[in-house]
Amino acid sequence: MFDFLFSLSFITLKATSYTINNTGTYSKIYTIESKSIGMKFFKSELICSNLTKYFLKNYNVTCHIPIQNQYDTKVALHIKLSGVKENVKNARNDIHSLLTTIKTKIFNNEDTDKKIIHLSKYIYSDSTLTILQKIFSDKKKLTFWEKTNILSGYYIVHYISGQHTFSVSEEFINHTVNNEISYVKDIVIQNVENIQPKFRKELDEFINDKKEQQLQYQTMSIIYCQYPFQTEMKISFFGLRNQVDIAKKQIKLLINKHRMRNIWIGLDSKQREFLLDNYVHEIKNLEIDNKDDNVKIQIRENIIIAPQYLIMKIKQLIQSMVFQTIILTFRYIKNAFILTEKDDLKLKSLAQNYNCEINKIDIETKKEFIILPKGKNISTSKYIINESNQFYSSLSIWRKLSISNNIIEIHKSYDLTVDITIISTISDAIKENIDPKYGNGYFESDTGKRVLFIEWSPDLSQQNNNQINESIKKFISTSIKQIDMFCTNIVKTIAFATTDWENYDNRKQLAEYILNEMINQLGSKHYSHRSWKIIFLFSDQQNEFFNEFSQVILSIQKEEDDYEQFFYPISTTSITVKTSGNSNISKCENSINNYMKKNVLTTIKLNDPFYPEIWNQHMINVYYKYCLENCVLPKIYYIEKETTQQQCLDLIGSISSVNKAKEKYELMSEIERQRILLYSNISKSDEQLSTSPTQILNNICDSYNIIINCCSDDKILSHHLANRLIDEGYLVSIDYSDKTSSTIGSKFNKTDLILICFSSNYSENANSMTSLYTTLSSGKKYIPIMLTKNSLNHVDDWLRIIHTEELYYDSFKEEIKFKLDEDLALNYDKLLIELLHYMKPGTVGRTYLMSNTMLNKEEQEEENFDQSNIFSQFTSEQIQEKEQIYQKQIEEILERDKISDDELTYLISSLKQILENCENEECSTSTESTRDTSQDEVEKEEEEEEQYHINEDNENQQNEKQEVQLSENEENYQNKHDKEIIDVPNYLSAFLSSIQRWLEKASNGPVIKSNLPPFTLTGDFNDAIFQMPSTNKVPWWVANANLDDFDHSPLEHHSESAIGPCISYDDAHHHYQKIINKDFQFQEYKQEHVTEVEQDQTNTDTITVNTSHHSRFNTTIKRGTNAWDIIEDRQLIQEYERRLAGEKSKESDRYNHGWNRILERTLPLISDIKEGKIDMTSNDLQGKIGTNLKTKKEIKELNALDDPNNELWKNKKFSPWRRKFIQTKLSNTIKWQEFCAAQTNK
Repeated sequence: MFDFLFSLSFITLKATSYTINNTGTYSKIYTIESKSIGMKFFKSELICSNLTKYFLKNYNVTCHIPIQNQYDTKVALHIKLSGVKENVKNARNDIHSLLTTIKTKIFNNEDTDKKIIHLSKYIYSDSTLTILQKIFSDKKKLTFWEKTNILSGYYIVHYISGQHTFSVSEEFINHTVNNEISYVKDIVIQNVENIQPKFRKELDEFINDKKEQQLQYQTMSIIYCQYPFQTEMKISFFGLRNQVDIAKKQIKLLINKHRMRNIWIGLDSKQREFLLDNYVHEIKNLEIDNKDDNVKIQIRENIIIAPQYLIMKIKQLIQSMVFQTIILTFRYIKNAFILTEKDDLKLKSLAQNYNCEINKIDIETKKEFIILPKGKNISTSKYIINESNQFYSSLSIWRKLSISNNIIEIHKSYDLTVDITIISTISDAIKENIDPKYGNGYFESDTGKRVLFIEWSPDLSQQNNNQINESIKKFISTSIKQIDMFCTNIVKTIAFATTDWENYDNRKQLAEYILNEMINQLGSKHYSHRSWKIIFLFSDQQNEFFNEFSQVILSIQKEEDDYEQFFYPISTTSITVKTSGNSNISKCENSINNYMKKNVLTTIKLNDPFYPEIWNQHMINVYYKYCLENCVLPKIYYIEKETTQQQCLDLIGSISSVNKAKEKYELMSEIERQRILLYSNISKSDEQLSTSPTQILNNICDSYNIIINCCSDDKILSHHLANRLIDEGYLVSIDYSDKTSSTIGSKFNKTDLILICFSSNYSENANSMTSLYTTLSSGKKYIPIMLTKNSLNHVDDWLRIIHTEELYYDSFKEEIKFKLDEDLALNYDKLLIELLHYMKPGTVGRTYLMSNTMLNKEEQEEENFDQSNIFSQFTSEQIQEKEQIYQKQIEEILERDKISDDELTYLISSLKQILENCENEECSTSTESTRDTSQDEVEKEEEEEEQYHINEDNENQQNEKQEVQLSENEENYQNKHDKEIIDVPNYLSAFLSSIQRWLEKASNGPVIKSNLPPFTLTGDFNDAIFQMPSTNKVPWWVANANLDDFDHSPLEHHSESAIGPCISYDDAHHHYQKIINKDFQFQEYKQEHVTEVEQDQTNTDTITVNTSHHSRFNTTIKRGTNAWDIIEDRQLIQEYERRLAGEKSKESDRYNHGWNRILERTLPLISDIKEGKIDMTSNDLQGKIGTNLKTKKEIKELNALDDPNNELWKNKKFSPWRRKFIQTKLSNTIKWQEFCAAQTNK
């Protein structure tokens, strides 16, 4: 290496200096000799441009440098400096110091310049000099590069040394050349003259693109050549390492993409013959469609000749000709359901029924758009507004701006698929595992992910708006230019990470500056045709900043849509079904769709949802929130109907969730409808009254709409309910009835309604029950509700739950209408509807008995609203349109629920077989057999009853009289049972008649599995016209006029005739409760009047203890099952843990005696099981005898207990029933001892 220091001679023309002209500008001209080395610097336009900008910025001096001919070395260079005289002198001194520090380096040292010497030997292009010049110029370093010989010479660099702005050291040059510059030599494309046309086209496009990039940016050059009669092309790249690596990867991908390959198809001989016989034209067309890729399909040879990227596509197309494949997709909210093993087996079985096969089942979850309809922003309840705002703020609303062919969007997610991500902070660089100091900031991973690092953040010190605006302009423009330079044709989606941007004080202003600058850049002439999608990404912690961006975009947007869109995790289950070439695949598809719809995932359609007169934006938001929380996907769309569009809403999810979502929609609609109806009726009534609701409220002190009467143990749930009612606008007070300070009676005149919160705690408290009776007897309007808890275990606490519900029935004489838990879900909406029927929120003393006034008015209108009135409200065209719509709906139902041909054939053959069997008297024989069997059982039961009565006669005379009555009752029961058996053929004939009618229906038209709705103009089937088959039927009350009242008494005979309609559920339940109560009363009566008789049982053969009444309940326990698993009973386990910890037991006043007896017997057993003293499978627990012999001690204890003279049995404090048991045991023991002695004597 040689270093040369050249002295520059500057000749200043004497006549060039002159005084200030009219404009006050001082000028001076300097001349640089042509032979000077400094002349080489000024032959570069890039260096001249940098120097001109430098002098203007630092000295405010205009520097004019004439354009030089690089081949003319005889003409001197004249530089003109103009400006303030002092500044011109300083600029002149700066030029002098700049040019006097020029040094030269020749890269010819084999030890230190090995890489650059290698480049100089193998690169025969002078474009490398321009690339080197530009790379250092971008780093603000003045260098001039040349080569001693273009073919085999060494590289030479002239550079500015010293401490100047443009100065550079030799170490910096060596580091840049060795680490940031790369050369890829000779990427070979073989047989270039015969490559496929599409490959040639894409290769030419690639080369032209790189040449254009070389001319524009001059940081990478593409070097290639192709000589005539050569069969290959060699392509090389030189320039910045990142750009060279990208170009190398792109050309290799292009070559591999179009590399021709011979692939084995894998078809057997029958499949090949099938294709040749049926799909020759399709295969030929496939070759023609891909002729630019030289595709050849050789079915006989079982080979495909095609480029790499087309192999799988063509192979799949050929296989699809042999195998028909469909993909069934089901979209739903994430975690809405999981296909169980049972479902998987069922789906596979359905596919096999049609000779199909389920190839695979894929589940994919990603964030997709959900449409949120827009509604009116009007006032509603406070709770609805709060829930709506909470839901809306949590959404990732999709906002977009359209600029020319480009789009700007914002997203609250980093999971999107983008082509390149621009990051601006060190923290993001660490997350991406990149070194910002390396290269030019562009990085591409092996997986194809592209990242561009441009360091920038809103500087908090930049208080001047102009400064921050200029900073944003520079950042946005630099980002766009870098993308355009590195990956022009491969990038369509560009993401900007906004990490730490929210730290700027004025976030709204920052959002405005960024978006306005992005709009300016994308709208410019250079980028308007790019079709880019610019996405600003926000994290979950940037909610406020995201909202600022959203509001700015909203203010800029011009188009107004009637909906918004937001991102939400949507799962898609794809079921791939494959079969051989027949038509069964369509049947299989229908079968799988039907199974999924009826068992896994269903859809309910709501026509014309969100009626604008009722629904507002807040209600829509709350309803969507409910659907998403319950894993129901709301999908809204429009149906074209001739001249208008009808809006529809599909609810997609599990069957139970979808039904609840539909019920929620109906309840919300009804609540708002009742609210509107209430206020409209209130406004009409207020016009006739001189007293306003406000005056009524002011005249009553400490008054409330609702008083909640509850137990203090239910404080949390009652407060939750009160807060919800307050949000609805009601004036609410809570009264704890179990407190001595409760004054519920004194508040009757100061409230409109009382909510009684009945619960287990409430029913077990004496003060609460006293308050309940006071409320019930007051005549005040009340609504009872049942409070429960989600945490309540219905398996362990079932006894307490049943007892509480029975007390509810006894107290209010009605079914439970409103059962509320912590969620206050659908039952709360029903309660709110009931409240709105009675009173207006916030107005005390003004109740509206809609059940007596408004509802009666509505009923009266319904009575007068006959079919003629319905038809008069519609024109003939409207009626015709509705009939057409009805016909289309019927066609859809017939197509959807139609029984398949195979299933229909099977059903018809099965039913005909039943008819044939019955005609051959097989059913009658079976009936007779059943009758005989039943008769035998009845006779056996009668014998047992007779023996039972004999034993009862031996007990006492009083019991004999009662048992005679019971025996008569049992005889009546048997007679009734016999009659039912005799009537079996009548039921059978009715069943056969229904079969015949169904077969006639199946032969006359399509058969479906559901009923067809009737035609109605209003959409309510209650308004449909039904044909009455019998018009002269005698009313049931006339037919029953001469009959006695039906008596439910179990001890008396009653008539079997029952003419008229069936009784309701409430009547049946009341009748059942009455029978049980009489049964209990009868048992108590017998227990009180049975005479306690003590007699010596020594001479009695046996003594039996019988109950006085037989209830026909099956109390048997299946063998091998647990009657009561004590170690799984929560209450017993809790009591065991209390005693183990030394705590005092919790005793119930209602069940003290029985509960303590259970604890005394079971807790020692639980203790032994827990401590491992008893094995769960031992004979002691399972009731087995076992094989071990008893010990002498055990035998002695048993013999002592079997001794009739034992003092233990002479205790006179036993209860009567226990004394009877002891006497029976002693008698049996004596009989057993006598039997054993008799056997021994034998």
